Amino acid sequence: MNRRDFLKFVGMASSATVLASCGVQRSNERLIPLLLPAEEDYLPGEAMFKPSACTECPAHCGVSVKLVEYNPIKLEGLENHPLNDGALCLRGQSSLMRLYHPARIRGPLRARQYELVLDQMSGSPFQPVSWEEAYQLLAGKMKEAAQAGRKNVYLSGRTSGSLSVLIDEFCRAAAVERLPEYEAYSHANLREAYRLLFGRREIPAYNIENSDFLLTLGADLLETFVSPVNYGVQLRRARERQPRFHWMHLEPHASLTGFKAGQRLTLKPGSEPFLLSYLLNFIITSNLMENSLPDTVRQAIPRLTLAQAAEKTGIPQEKINEITQRLAAAQNPLLIAGGVSTMQANGLETALLAGLVQWATGMAGSTVDFSRAEDYTRVGTLADMENFSRRLQGDEIGVAFISRTDPLLSTVPAGLQFGERLKKATFRVAFTDIMADEHIKAYADAYDLILPLSHGFESWGDVEPRKGMVNLLQPALRETLFDTRSEGDILLSLSQVARGQQPAATYKDWLTAQWNKRFGEARVAELLKQGYSAEAVSPAAVALNANETAAFLRGAKFDAPAAGATLYVMPSIRSFDGRSKALPLATEIPDPLTTISYGTWVSMPEASARELGVSDETLVHKHRDEVQVEANGASAKYGAMVQPGLPENVYTVQREQVPAAMLAYDPRSGETLARIDGAALSKTGASQPLAILAGALEQGHRKIIPRGHEEHKHGQEYLKGDETLYPQPNHPLYRWAISVDLETCTGCSACVAACHMENNIPCVGEEEHIRGREMSWIRVQPYYHEDGGMDHLIMMCQQCDFAPCENVCPVFATYHNDEGLNVMAYNRCVGTRYCHNNCPYKVRRFNWFDWTDRGAWREPMTRMLNPDLWVRPKGVMEKCTFCVQRIRHAKDRAKDENRPVRDGEVTPACAQTCPANAITFGNILDTESEVYKKSQSKRKFRVLEVLGTGPALHYLRKEEHA
Repeated sequence: MNRRDFLKFVGMASSATVLASCGVQRSNERLIPLLLPAEEDYLPGEAMFKPSACTECPAHCGVSVKLVEYNPIKLEGLENHPLNDGALCLRGQSSLMRLYHPARIRGPLRARQYELVLDQMSGSPFQPVSWEEAYQLLAGKMKEAAQAGRKNVYLSGRTSGSLSVLIDEFCRAAAVERLPEYEAYSHANLREAYRLLFGRREIPAYNIENSDFLLTLGADLLETFVSPVNYGVQLRRARERQPRFHWMHLEPHASLTGFKAGQRLTLKPGSEPFLLSYLLNFIITSNLMENSLPDTVRQAIPRLTLAQAAEKTGIPQEKINEITQRLAAAQNPLLIAGGVSTMQANGLETALLAGLVQWATGMAGSTVDFSRAEDYTRVGTLADMENFSRRLQGDEIGVAFISRTDPLLSTVPAGLQFGERLKKATFRVAFTDIMADEHIKAYADAYDLILPLSHGFESWGDVEPRKGMVNLLQPALRETLFDTRSEGDILLSLSQVARGQQPAATYKDWLTAQWNKRFGEARVAELLKQGYSAEAVSPAAVALNANETAAFLRGAKFDAPAAGATLYVMPSIRSFDGRSKALPLATEIPDPLTTISYGTWVSMPEASARELGVSDETLVHKHRDEVQVEANGASAKYGAMVQPGLPENVYTVQREQVPAAMLAYDPRSGETLARIDGAALSKTGASQPLAILAGALEQGHRKIIPRGHEEHKHGQEYLKGDETLYPQPNHPLYRWAISVDLETCTGCSACVAACHMENNIPCVGEEEHIRGREMSWIRVQPYYHEDGGMDHLIMMCQQCDFAPCENVCPVFATYHNDEGLNVMAYNRCVGTRYCHNNCPYKVRRFNWFDWTDRGAWREPMTRMLNPDLWVRPKGVMEKCTFCVQRIRHAKDRAKDENRPVRDGEVTPACAQTCPANAITFGNILDTESEVYKKSQSKRKFRVLEVLGTGPALHYLRKEEHA
């Protein structure tokens, strides 16, 4: 509050005092009464929680929506949910921004029909229409197309649950053909391999938590593969339950999953089938088979010696021996193949051989569970999209519905010419939610009608991520923000209008009838409170289809060696297939391997960078040499980023940054090819700015993170005496502290996203990041080792006992309280930034601007702000507070009950969302608390403690793996 506003407030308060003294009755009513009746458990200003599901990606984790005054302000993972058990990923935390996104479409839009080119140059290419007009227009176009002999078709993203049933009903009633669904990551090779092997074209549930040896091949479990939060939770449980649990990851490139595995091995691109063939032969000859393999199948499996396998894969013989020995010794082994290893020319062979290993060792039916398979029943492949494209070219399509998938279909390979051919449909309608300004013209070129979808927190629904699991969706808002409707309501209304009737039934009514029929009316209310239904499923009978498997193996192409430079097109932990790029926070948070937030880059190994002459020594800060990448007849320019751990002549780029013309697919299965051979890279002579947030990616001589059994001295030989400028701290009841376990931390950055959303941290954009003015309170700092390993350091305010920031503040804006917190009094801060200069951990952030004025909180995003915290104005320093608002809330509750705060009663946002439970918070004075016990571990260390700062953060170094 500035001084002028303060004087106004004092004046109003004085006037109220005068009126009260004159006998004026004070009203007990709210200043702004609720327009709708409040719910039974509503308390003004108090948070309420509603269960729902995240719809940002196909994993569909359970979420708990925090509401204040009926505004959703924060998402948490739904506690005890079978999939994510209270955890949530980076994209899930960011997904609330989709609800409040300023670019959300406000109502139905129809593309204008221009007669003159001059008209096209002025004004919006869309005109608003009412829902009734949209329905009438669409019903008329459907009728015209049918009369002209054209087929009306319905294409959507992955759909499950009741909505899928309704789409089927709509398509039958309206004579619309429902096409196979489109997902950029359809796992086509995996599903086709399981169809060939077992007659099941689905992705099984992988029971990591019940395994004692996990071998992963290319599958990025911790980033985007199928259900990454679930896998992160299971990995944590496996480590807790199985003392001898070991995880080996093999990959041809460098990924976050690889660096976080117990062991990471790199193999030659395309050599995966040879490793799996050797493993199969080892299993057969060592009598390790739980299920027999027919002779026809055995004879079709390539035979390799150990030396040949090592030569083909590039993996040392002793490491291959270690894999086989661990596989033989394991009671419950698990092999998972996926990601880039199954998205290549011989990816189908890789997937099928991995499935044979799962069958032969008895994994299928135990750690590989088809009874709870992921629901990809209706998801198609790029082969289906090619067929759709041919039908468009042949003028067979009338009205084309495109719903909940990439509306501009930029992830479809350009060779299919889908964008141009879609225009040949007589009428095109998109069901979508966000239309950024830079895409308006593209939407107008592609579609005749845009129907805006309500967010999942504005509508009723359900999703079935896997068999036996149903997540229920219910409105968190009391009414929609804009004139939008759910897909279910749109289809019901359109179906009735097409039959000449007035829209009557709502999707909620239809859905309630479905739920009552499935669960029973009495149980529906209980499930709405719980948020999900976990149903018992019958065990899946899995049998090997020997004939089809042997036939495929006889004609298989096992050898697909890389030719020239290999470019891997990878999904992004921040944007998945590009869909989450619309969320400001998903871009604001840096990539955990490179620490780049904004910009387009190609990652390359150090040796290849030297050959290209790439260097950043002579460039402007945060600029990198520009390289041109040519592949599959297309080219693109990127900033060059050296990535430690990448094998020689292997490059990676994220899917959203690759032009569609570079993409290709396997016609056998319809799988997108993530591996592009024969890429040509050349230095252009220019440079590109990249928002690289790390000062360095290596520790050098600093030894910030000790390794193994290395003694952690941190230069203590330079420490002389106990002299200090600070009084000895006094913590009578609480000394709040955090423990971060680097062994279990996956570096996924979910903690960073949760901190942003909890603490009203603004997204400041590319220009400010390049200037070094990022505002995040937590940073995930990677440090690479010479031996190819990597550690992540979760760095936040250390809440030091003897904080160097405190004694330089001229106005006492930052000080140490009696609970051990380094407090920020925002209204005292005058912005000298002395505290920032004096902080050895570089965790303080300065508000160079009023970010509200600069668009960080454009309407309606202000409704997302946490009312428990102030939005800091220009000229004020800020930093991590250990979520002091949550501490205060717990203390108030404990005070009401006349007791101290219990261990586990306070959980900061970062700790609450962590899938690995790597962050533990508590009172370190309580010797029974978890944080105290971890602070006494032999693995514990504190960063830069030689400086005498007395940090409250205790890190646990990685364990040595045998």
